[in-house]
Amino acid sequence: SSSSSSSPSSSSPPLAAVRVAELVAAVAEAPGNAPRECFQPGFVAALAERVAASSQELGPAGLCDCLYAFARLGLLSVRAGGGELERLATALARARAASAPEQREQDGGLLAALRQLDAAGSEARLRAALAAAMRGALVWQRRLGTTQAAQTAFFCTLALDSPCFSGSERDEARKGLSQLLEQLCWQRQKWSAEDRRLVVAVGALLRAEFPELLRSGPGGLSRSVREALAELRRSCGAGGSPGLEEVFPR
Repeated sequence: SSSSSSSPSSSSPPLAAVRVAELVAAVAEAPGNAPRECFQPGFVAALAERVAASSQELGPAGLCDCLYAFARLGLLSVRAGGGELERLATALARARAASAPEQREQDGGLLAALRQLDAAGSEARLRAALAAAMRGALVWQRRLGTTQAAQTAFFCTLALDSPCFSGSERDEARKGLSQLLEQLCWQRQKWSAEDRRLVVAVGALLRAEFPELLRSGPGGLSRSVREALAELRRSCGAGGSPGLEEVFPR
C-alpha cells in the first residue's frame, strides 16, 4: 500500500523483506479461496518475527504497512492457548493459494523454512515480535509520513488493551499513540482520504473502548488532539464513523 512520505533509504529492500511485506499484505486481504494447505500456528509467529527482524530493510513504509495488516488480522487479540493462531494460519494458506504461480515459486523457500519452525510457544513469540515491530515504528515516529503515522496509531490503539501485551508494552503503546496523534494533528493539511479514515477509526475506537483518554486530566490526550477528534466526529455525523468496519472487520 502507498504512504504519504518516502522511506529514509533510497535503496530497494532485499527481496526477502519485500516478499515478507507482500505476504503480510496478502494475508490481511483474507482471500476467501479454500486453503490448499494448512500452515502450523508457528508460521504466523515466524512471519511476525521476520517482519520485526527486517524493520531496517523494510523501512518506515514497509514496517507500518505490516503493523496495519497485523492489526486488521486481529493478531493483537490473540490469547495464550486460545487457538487463534490455527485460524490465522488457515488465512495464510488461503492467501498463498490465491497468489500468482510465479509468486508461489518465489515464496517457496521462505514459506518452507517458516513452516519448519516449532509451533511451541507461538503465542509468546508472536507477542514479542509484535512489540518489537511496534517499537521499531515508534523509533521512526518523527520520520513517518501521515499514512504511516495513521497506520501505527491504529495499531497502538488496538494494543492499549491487547491480551498478548504486558502492562509495560501497553504503556508504550499509549505513549506512542499520544505522540502520533499530536503529530497527525499538526500535519492535518497533508492527510489523504485514507489517512482521515484511519484517524476517524482511531477516534471511534477510543470513544468506545478508552473514553478516559478523551477527558482532560492526567493520562488523557492533549487538548488539541481531543478537539481534532471531536471535530472529525462532527464532520462524519454525530452518530457514526464511516469505514470503521472496513478498516477493522469484526
